[in-house]
Amino acid sequence: MCDDYINELRMNSEEAEQFFAHILAFTMNPGKVHKKIEEKEEGIVIVDVRKHEVYKYGHIPGAISIPKEELENRLNELSRNNIHIVYTYDPYCSLAVKACLFLARNGFPAVKMKGGYDAWANYYKYEIEKSEA
Repeated sequence: MCDDYINELRMNSEEAEQFFAHILAFTMNPGKVHKKIEEKEEGIVIVDVRKHEVYKYGHIPGAISIPKEELENRLNELSRNNIHIVYTYDPYCSLAVKACLFLARNGFPAVKMKGGYDAWANYYKYEIEKSEA
């Protein structure tokens, strides 16, 4: 029964179009984020939702640290006029998705960076920043 539904859904090109458009609209790979940083694109804020202790040892240049558990109390630091590019530890961590969902439910545009910090620093080998305590 389930397989029939899945196969039927796969044949629905309109559903597929919407699904893949949403993936493109609400996720961004590190290469695209890097380009936006290099071009100093306005209207974007990079949000690191990992714990402060981890952020200080390495984060994307210019990213602000708002751990997921603090997000609700720190919304006043964000703007509904910016796109918030959210990242977390690695591709297996769901904190970025949860943070994006929370931001979207509260009227803040949000996009998840694919692969998290791990992809940025270890796969793409882009520059990182470190912070003091």
